[in-house]
Amino acid sequence: MNPPSSSFQAIPLQVRQLFEHARQLRKQGMLNEAIAAFRAAIELQPDYVAAYNNLANALQAQGDSDGAEAVYQQALHYAPTLPVLHCNYGSLSLARQEYDAAIKSYQKALTLQADFFLAYTNLAKAYSVSGNFFAALQTYKAALRLKPQDAELYLDCGQLYQQYGFIPQAVKYYRRSLQLAASARGYNALGAALQDWGNLKLARASYHRALKLQPDFDLPQYNLAQLYENLGELETARRYYE
Repeated sequence: MNPPSSSFQAIPLQVRQLFEHARQLRKQGMLNEAIAAFRAAIELQPDYVAAYNNLANALQAQGDSDGAEAVYQQALHYAPTLPVLHCNYGSLSLARQEYDAAIKSYQKALTLQADFFLAYTNLAKAYSVSGNFFAALQTYKAALRLKPQDAELYLDCGQLYQQYGFIPQAVKYYRRSLQLAASARGYNALGAALQDWGNLKLARASYHRALKLQPDFDLPQYNLAQLYENLGELETARRYYE
């Protein structure tokens, strides 16, 4: 996400044009050129928060996480109460597997903006990968209160339940996700949960529905191969392995 500059109207037209040029370079995958252009915009306008944010994103995409961290720190110096900066900084920490720092940043973003949906979903993921199931679950449910019709969110919540062995609950959330929006990813996840639950017939049907929606999706093909292999139907399994 891109924060607005705190003083956008005061930014000269030439600097804004340079910033937009840098964004176009970033979209085209020209990271080195984009980084140079963002830096040039910042040199001309040292409090240009949006340029700092985009520069940090580009540096992270380039693999320079230390450089991205330094730039986020500079941005936060100019805009310490901008929620999106704390959220993006949290995502950098999450990518670096610095879970406590990520959680702290997402919590700060939510303190500043209580309805910040992306901060909730990212915080839930940070809790999940750090092993805090209950906090992850409560955070996902808080996000669902903001967007109760979000199919992807039900899918993520189902995966959390499945990860910790709560298979009936996972199936329930997967089915709700699919009611809201049919997806190959959702049917594959439902199939895996049903297979874990021992319902191989429904699992097989779910995998086939996933492949009907997305024929080149590798995961349901592999899962079907394993399912048939476990059933002793080796010839059918071989076809899905191929």
